[in-house]
Amino acid sequence: MLKEVIGRKLAVFNISSLHPRFKKYRKLLHTSLNGWIVQEYYPLFKEEGKTLLKGLSEKPERFISHLRQ
Repeated sequence: MLKEVIGRKLAVFNISSLHPRFKKYRKLLHTSLNGWIVQEYYPLFKEEGKTLLKGLSEKPERFISHLRQ
């Protein structure tokens, strides 16, 4: 019921292993989140971290909007 209420019943981490999409999701996650691929995202994570910290230091009252960027 929770998945229905929040509108996320087919989200990647909420889907049942019996659902037909499960194998597709698992394959997608495996190919895009393995250890070697994640290392390629490091420069992006670093840059986004700097942007977040700058935004928080300039306008801390807008922290929710900074987190959602």
